[in-house]
Amino acid sequence: MGCLAYILWVKFRPIERGMITCKNDLKCIGTAIHMYADEHDGDFPPDLLSLMPTYLSDHRIFRCHYIQGKRQREIFGFLRDKDKIEVHYIYLSGPNLSSPDDFILAFCMESYDGRGRNVLFKDAHAQFLEEDEFHSNLLKIFNSEKYNKQYSKEAINLIEEYLKEKP
Repeated sequence: MGCLAYILWVKFRPIERGMITCKNDLKCIGTAIHMYADEHDGDFPPDLLSLMPTYLSDHRIFRCHYIQGKRQREIFGFLRDKDKIEVHYIYLSGPNLSSPDDFILAFCMESYDGRGRNVLFKDAHAQFLEEDEFHSNLLKIFNSEKYNKQYSKEAINLIEEYLKEKP
């Protein structure tokens, strides 16, 4: 029994570590979005790369450590270009500082083994949402006029794409 516990601990430890790092990176991105808004009359940036280099100095913050680790485990000998800008978060443009705090600003583009994903809210807090709860939040945005009006057309299209993925 002890060996089984150790094997499970070794297998799932990188997943948990990646989820925690991803969540912390989203919080930093949220803080940078608010700093941007403070200097742009309350408007959030049109995309995440607009935060570079003034508000975020290292583009690697846009890489989810869970996705990055998963890809490295899947592809033996995978060498990644450290200077290549990869964005593993879906940013939903449109909301601004006056939007309600429960607005979703960004989320990890992949689910953690189908369990859920980290989500960044307008008030700059990041939270892990189980996949069903995440889906419900996207449905709320898509179906509610209150929410739908504040997101850009591009953001609504991204939400629609994610809703199509869930059976």
